[in-house]
Amino acid sequence: MAEKNGVKCFELNSPPGYKMGDGVWSIQTEKGFEKSQPNVLYADKPVHFDIIHTQHKPITDFILRLYPNIPKIATIHSEIINLEEPVKDNSIKNYIAIRQSIKDYIQEKINIEEDKISIIYNPIDNGRFNNEKTKDNGYYLFVGTVDYLRINSIKDIIEKSEVEGRKVLIIGEDSNGYLKNIDNKNFEHINATWDNLPKYVKECYK
Repeated sequence: MAEKNGVKCFELNSPPGYKMGDGVWSIQTEKGFEKSQPNVLYADKPVHFDIIHTQHKPITDFILRLYPNIPKIATIHSEIINLEEPVKDNSIKNYIAIRQSIKDYIQEKINIEEDKISIIYNPIDNGRFNNEKTKDNGYYLFVGTVDYLRINSIKDIIEKSEVEGRKVLIIGEDSNGYLKNIDNKNFEHINATWDNLPKYVKECYK
């Protein structure tokens, strides 16, 4: 979607201005031409960006090493996940928190100045997701990657749904196999599906 809207996207192993070594191509050094080392990034050419938008601590740390002087904005999605720990750096000019509790955390615990923090809630595509129900198939719907933070919520929903005589439909990747360890099988799991997701939303009970 980003590319369709004219946004250039890059893989982490091929950031702009850098080239990944492979042990085949050579680079000019003070000692002459030397073969590049596999899986090592080499500065290839200067890059010029007005600003970089980053998120997640390991990616932000990585970007800071590659582009230390380019101004940045960092989005923080959680106040309880280590992956989302805010990074303090002079090149990060502003922080985006997706809810008030995250703003409070950034300000009070990480000591980021309040005027550097904005709250921008996660957007909703009202064209795809709205209150319009096509029919009620009676199932609870849980959408999102199945991870260690969500699995207990999923178990609670499954237990509640069984008492009410309903099923749970879980849509999202379960790469760590959390769902396999649930004894109660009062649920159905399918992988994330972009095209059909609005249909499941409009046909669920809740």
